Amino acid sequence: MWAWTEEELALFREDDQRQIEHRQFMASPEAQTRSLARKPDAEGAEYRAHDEDATPAPAEPETDWLQWQAWLDGHLANEREAMLDGVAEFVVRMLDQERVIYERRIAELEGEIRELKGLTGGLLTLLGQRAEDRSKSGQVVDLPNWRKRHVA
Repeated sequence: MWAWTEEELALFREDDQRQIEHRQFMASPEAQTRSLARKPDAEGAEYRAHDEDATPAPAEPETDWLQWQAWLDGHLANEREAMLDGVAEFVVRMLDQERVIYERRIAELEGEIRELKGLTGGLLTLLGQRAEDRSKSGQVVDLPNWRKRHVA
């Protein structure tokens, strides 16, 4: 733990007292009318000269940052909205491109399915059954064994 020496503590107390005196002086009307220009006298000591009838300059009004913050918030909201619109437009275009690719592939597969259904219907007709009867009745079709068995 840090321990201050007595000498350091005395310096701190002295500094605190000077700061208090300075604040009290700056709050007085006398301090507000003095000029900041310093002039040395014959002995080299500097002192502040002031004009007795000079009035202090009016303090500049403090900037109202609430209006600036409101403008900044509105501007950032507009930028966010524009960015979201751009991202949404990009996503929609990308989805449209992908949809076209998948729709083409689905159309090809549907065409193959129609072709295979037609071939299956023709094959069943050749075998003596109609495709509609088979699909409705749920019967199993036995195909003839065309392979010759080679028994050794």
